[in-house]
Amino acid sequence: MPLLRDDVVEPPPRVDDRGLRRRALLTNIVVRTVPVTLLGVLVGLLLFAVASR
Repeated sequence: MPLLRDDVVEPPPRVDDRGLRRRALLTNIVVRTVPVTLLGVLVGLLLFAVASR
């Protein structure tokens, strides 16, 4: 594996770190909750289908 140059490894300058971090946090929350919600809806529909048989 070739080593990266120093200017590539260096993190970008912090301009609006607060907004970026908030957006990352929101994305993290959405990414965590949406699959769980979809799974819950699917399980609920499955239970409803089984119960209404």
